[in-house]
Amino acid sequence: MGAIDLNRVAVSMGKVLKMLEELENQLKRHGIEENKETVLVLAYVCRVSILDRIEANSWMRGDTPIKIPLGLIRYRNETLESGLQITVGKIKDIASSDYEVYDAVEDILSKGPTFYHLQAMLPPEYLRKL
Repeated sequence: MGAIDLNRVAVSMGKVLKMLEELENQLKRHGIEENKETVLVLAYVCRVSILDRIEANSWMRGDTPIKIPLGLIRYRNETLESGLQITVGKIKDIASSDYEVYDAVEDILSKGPTFYHLQAMLPPEYLRKL
């Protein structure tokens, strides 16, 4: 199951990178306040599809190499630690421009009350895809 989970983490990182690219374009036009919901959902996706899988596999370490898919035949070679920095770290950086959003992102990433509140609001079909 380990290699499968590592691949799922890499695929999830690739999807998050794509969503972050779109989010950054939106932020240039509309700012963090109008994109708050998107930032929170991205934090939730990172928690469930990346961080939970890493935590469930104690053998995964920061220096574990991964290939993050960026398209049909494009990959980005990273380590688990650098992959976390360009996904989870980037979301935290974006959220840091607004104190309220940053606190909510931190709460989601640590599976606090905001995580469960958001989980209850997301459609079940969306949750199944994660």
